[in-house]
Amino acid sequence: MTVDIRDMIENREQTTSPVGSAGGLEIFLQQLLKRRDATAESRARHQQKAEAVLLLAREQGREKLESEEDAEYRRYMTEMRTSGAEIVGLDERIEEIRAEIERSGQISKNLAKIRKAEHALTTVTEQSIYQKGDRRRSYIQDLIRYSLNLDDTGESRDRLMRHAHDVQTLDEYKEYRDLSRVEGQGGYAVPPAWLMDQYVELARPGRAFANLVQRQPLPGGTDSINIPKLLTGTAVGVQTADNTTIVDVDLTDTFINAPVR
Repeated sequence: MTVDIRDMIENREQTTSPVGSAGGLEIFLQQLLKRRDATAESRARHQQKAEAVLLLAREQGREKLESEEDAEYRRYMTEMRTSGAEIVGLDERIEEIRAEIERSGQISKNLAKIRKAEHALTTVTEQSIYQKGDRRRSYIQDLIRYSLNLDDTGESRDRLMRHAHDVQTLDEYKEYRDLSRVEGQGGYAVPPAWLMDQYVELARPGRAFANLVQRQPLPGGTDSINIPKLLTGTAVGVQTADNTTIVDVDLTDTFINAPVR
C-alpha cells in the first residue's frame, strides 16, 4: 500500500501544476509515510532483540528466562506493542489522506472538463446570414431591395448590416476586406464567402518560363553564385600496335557565375 501511495504522489507531481493542486495534503502524506517507515524499522529492531534474548536462553538449554533477561524481553515487547499501535493509527490517517488526494484529483479533472466545455460554448459562433443553397435569404435580392428603396419592413437592411459585421469579423472574409466604397472599386457589394469562387477573376499571366527551369534555394548573405560546369570530358585513345602508349585525357571543369537579381 505504501508503494502505491508514493507512486500516486509522484504521478500527481509530474502531471499537476503547483497552483490549484492539493500540495499541502501531499506534503503531509509524505511526512506520514516517512514516519511510518521509521516506526516500522524501530519495531523490527525491537523484535529482533526480543528474539535474540529467547534464542540465547534456548541455546543454553534454559526453559525460563533470568530476571534481567525477562525484564529486557518485556521491555522489547512493550516497545513493539507501542510501535504497532502507532503504525495502525498511521495507516488509518494515510488511507484517509490518500482518499482525499484522490478525490481532489478527480475534482480537478472534472473542473478541467467543465472549463473546456465553457470554452467550447464561448467559441461557438452564429451561423452566417447568407449561405449557399438557402432560398429564404438572398444577398442579391436584399441588395436590390435596399438599393431601390423597396425594403418596406427593413429586414433586407438588417440582414445586410449583419452580413457587413460578418465581413469585418469572420476569418473567411479577411482576404477580401481591403476594398474602398467607390463605385467600381468594390463599394458596398461585398458578396458572401461562398460566392467568391464564382466571380470572374482578373486574368494574369503565370510564370511559364520561370517554372520550367531548375530552381534552387539561395544561401543567405550572398550576392553571386558560382555553379560548377564540366568543360571537357574524359577520353581514351586507341592502342594502334602492341606495346604502344595509350593516350588518355582527363576531364576539365570551370564555373558559371550567376549574380543574384
